[in-house]
Amino acid sequence: MAIVNLDGQPIFDKTISSYKQIIDRVGWILLTNLPPDFEGLNFSKKFGRLMPQYNDRLLWDVKIDINAVNSHCSLGSLEVYPHTEFYEGVSNPPNYLALWCLNPAACGGGRISIADSYAFLETLSQNDAKGSGRLADIRATAGRLKGGIRFRPQPLDIPRPSLCARDRLFEERYLYKSEQGLIDLGLGQSNYHPILSQSPLGKKIFRFNLSSMEKGNLEFLASFRQQFMQYYRENNLDFLQPKNSLLIWDNFRMVHSRSTSFTDPKRHLVRFWFEESVSSGRASRAILPV
Repeated sequence: MAIVNLDGQPIFDKTISSYKQIIDRVGWILLTNLPPDFEGLNFSKKFGRLMPQYNDRLLWDVKIDINAVNSHCSLGSLEVYPHTEFYEGVSNPPNYLALWCLNPAACGGGRISIADSYAFLETLSQNDAKGSGRLADIRATAGRLKGGIRFRPQPLDIPRPSLCARDRLFEERYLYKSEQGLIDLGLGQSNYHPILSQSPLGKKIFRFNLSSMEKGNLEFLASFRQQFMQYYRENNLDFLQPKNSLLIWDNFRMVHSRSTSFTDPKRHLVRFWFEESVSSGRASRAILPV
């Protein structure tokens, strides 16, 4: 199960390991009804090694910035396109990402969607594009959130690329750029990366942004982007994160977005980045041949 109702009970150190094992299995976990004395920074330091974010701080407030309100980034009120976190950084992106929801949007907007890129990659190396057991695990949790997870399974019909095309995910490099809202605030950057790379601990890193990948082999990129977005639309989990909850996912693996805009200026989440770690005594298994 990827949704855990804590019912106000404290989080013990030994349970953090079990949470990581759930993330290893399905890519994410949502902890609801956190204890009244929950403190995000203290929990995060127990979960893993925190990684500085764009402003060099360990905490990032996901709320409206008046200078970015009409932008498609974490500080705006508009939708945020499907992406992995810190895809454009010069170094490796955070292995894990956490969102602590202090106040959801009263207007009902600001929904979050996530999808499993590893399951998508398996469709590129299998004759039948039926997905994996992990997708079945995610399906079983759909609807457990009151109000909310929307899951829209549909037949998946993605052409199987040639082995050469799959290899090019490691080889072709593209210019990844920050969203315009961050650039306008002087926090943006850009760097070249392949879509797939390997971390120092042997984990596969999937880098993606629907709107901010440029140069390189644009014909191949356009084809890949179309295939992935078809998968994303048909297999994402879409939900409104409840107040007093913590959503954690594997950022090497999961692609996320803000699927709806919002108008409530009091919407407030806090974001944490975590450096790479072996969460359950093993690195994530290889997905494609290097």
